[in-house]
Amino acid sequence: MKSSNTHIAPLGGPYHHSLPRKPSLVLGREGKVFVNTQKVGLDLLKDRIQEALVKNERKSVHVRGDKEMPYKYFVQVMDKTRQANQYRA
Repeated sequence: MKSSNTHIAPLGGPYHHSLPRKPSLVLGREGKVFVNTQKVGLDLLKDRIQEALVKNERKSVHVRGDKEMPYKYFVQVMDKTRQANQYRA
């Protein structure tokens, strides 16, 4: 059996931190919002997204929501996300 010269760096290895990460928004069932695992109130959401986008070259976010979440929470978060991306420095 031939050995392979292919090397796959494990997550957390030296190459992992150089990969650009999309900010992650998670919407909970009761309207709780998390930006990269940090709970954020709707009043501070735009600022937190702007801070996360500064580090992201593609200026995009990944949004996930609980399937039981009322749609109005999704709309509110998407509005804040658009505002944050539109007015970034």
